Amino acid sequence: MVNAPAGKLLAPILDELVPLLRRHGELDIDDGAAALLVSMSAATIDRRLAPAKSRLGWIQLVVATVTGLMLSARW
Repeated sequence: MVNAPAGKLLAPILDELVPLLRRHGELDIDDGAAALLVSMSAATIDRRLAPAKSRLGWIQLVVATVTGLMLSARW
């Protein structure tokens, strides 16, 4: 899915991203949940994100289609 990071890309940066998000108040979880999140495998991330990615899929398709139509109308 475009614009949705895959678990393979997201997993290696979670150990830096989770504390940063918590420090800035963007992620409100306790230490135990943060430790579980940081230790999550790429495959688990992909499984957990699958429902959200599928909901985003139709929106991206519509945006791409409308953008394509607008660009073709300019020519």
